[in-house]
Amino acid sequence: MQAATLVLVAFALVTNWRQYVLQGTNGWLYYRETLQCFVKKLPDNTSAISKADSVCKSAGTRLTVVTVPSSIEVYPEYLLHFDPPIADIWWARSGIVKRIRSAGVDYIDLLPAFREEKKKSVLYEKLDTHWSSAASCLSAKIVAEHLNAAGLSGPNRYRLKDSTAQFNPDLYRIKFDNDTFLAITPIRVVVPETISDDSSRILVIGDSHTALFMNSNAHFAAHVELYTGCKVDCFRIINGGVLGFEKLKELLNKGVLRKYKRVVWIFADRAFMFPFETE
Repeated sequence: MQAATLVLVAFALVTNWRQYVLQGTNGWLYYRETLQCFVKKLPDNTSAISKADSVCKSAGTRLTVVTVPSSIEVYPEYLLHFDPPIADIWWARSGIVKRIRSAGVDYIDLLPAFREEKKKSVLYEKLDTHWSSAASCLSAKIVAEHLNAAGLSGPNRYRLKDSTAQFNPDLYRIKFDNDTFLAITPIRVVVPETISDDSSRILVIGDSHTALFMNSNAHFAAHVELYTGCKVDCFRIINGGVLGFEKLKELLNKGVLRKYKRVVWIFADRAFMFPFETE
């Protein structure tokens, strides 16, 4: 078992999860560790991200890194108090963004768009750490526009259908030890009308955000496929930031990476709490 994996296992074993739920105003719950992680001395994962970029280049493809902001970063106004101060979070986060960009890696920061879009759409549910279907759609559109500009596009043969889905909110489950409570959330389902363009295939490697509403075809990869018109495959991995490099190396060794024109590695900001695997 590698060092970063051991850190994650140890963290899970010693944690009393209820104390990690922070009560906000207006019914909001937050994951306390996300708030605190930005003022800790974070490991510098720039080299791991650079190595992932090199792995993709060696397979004849390109890597695009996308980081997903937390609900605390998007909706800080519902915190009862800022401890640590919210300004410290922005400062720490800006340092992470600068390091990634200074490494020369193709990078998309979703936070500016999320801050603007939250005026019109619900991007996070109050009781869950994961983004909403609207946030998934927005993110996919931003990524698709970025890839379109790089020449990756196909005929759009999809449409969106509004629907709803049930889910068990993770923060509510942790705080109240309730596995049976189900909330209802609107989702945007991708309906294919013809086969997508397979010549410009894209691979998404991501954390639990990318797995949401997969059974309903309302997940992130389906939304990327909608907006690019390209065939999109998806590998969802636990701790998508920490173990992303390991997955890329595995796919390289199996010869899988070579069939993709672009790899999108997407993970939550809070992944930077842990050192990324590079062995």
